[in-house]
Amino acid sequence: MQKLIDQEWFRSLFLTLIIVGILLLVFGVVRYFTLSHQMEQNRAFQIQSQNELVDPQSVSEAQGLIASGEELRQIESARTQSVIFVGVGLVLLGIGWLGRDWVQTRRRKAMKTAAKAPPA
Repeated sequence: MQKLIDQEWFRSLFLTLIIVGILLLVFGVVRYFTLSHQMEQNRAFQIQSQNELVDPQSVSEAQGLIASGEELRQIESARTQSVIFVGVGLVLLGIGWLGRDWVQTRRRKAMKTAAKAPPA
């Protein structure tokens, strides 16, 4: 186990997890706010949030409302996925952070015991 901890790739693995976690976190947050802005601009969302009753006067107006409703569902789905990206990013960030801290602690202990050991 000690040889595994001493290898530099093990430490780099945790650093990679931290970097990927941060990237996913930033991607998820930016995507969430972008989709929230798109949602506020959506006609179906505006009608729904204002509790309006709409009586379409033509077929094209009704089709526009249906298309707007479909777009709203897609935006909501993508926004939910962006929250998942944020969660996965946080998990990876935490695992990477704890792993690097664990490796560093093990290295310090190994150095202290090597320094205390009598020379052979």
